[in-house]
Amino acid sequence: MKKCTAILISVLFFSAYAATPEQAPGFELTKPDGTIIKLEQFKGSVVVIDFWAIWCAACKEAFPALNKIQSERAADSVRVIGINLDNKDPAKVAAFVQKAKIAYIVVCDPQGTTTKSYQIKGVPSLVVVDKNGTIAGRFRGFTKSEEAKIIKLLDDLTKPASTEK
Repeated sequence: MKKCTAILISVLFFSAYAATPEQAPGFELTKPDGTIIKLEQFKGSVVVIDFWAIWCAACKEAFPALNKIQSERAADSVRVIGINLDNKDPAKVAAFVQKAKIAYIVVCDPQGTTTKSYQIKGVPSLVVVDKNGTIAGRFRGFTKSEEAKIIKLLDDLTKPASTEK
């Protein structure tokens, strides 16, 4: 009986812990042109945060899909923000963004402060933040399978509230 009780308490504790929403850490980062971007500017929108580096081949594969999400989901209040982690030279980042045809907001985090606050372990990594500022999903790497999961999550997060009773 004690063993069953201990298992039940453990399950309830870990279920409650897992169900606790994780608030997305705020950030204030600079675009290559010097414009300051804050996460709080996008409250009320679903935000896809893409942590990437210039040298990362898988990151480059994600750019077209993220461009498509930005263009096709803007009406649903979905925004994509790319956070470059590896370059301290804004001019190089700007040139790369233009060459790679990245069509969403890109900011620089050469000190890695956002990487630490979001506990990013590698690139590419994507974090989806819901309209309330809660982390709704984390994705490491970028494949067609991961892309499908992100699209499904965005569908769920932007679905109109049901008015049925």
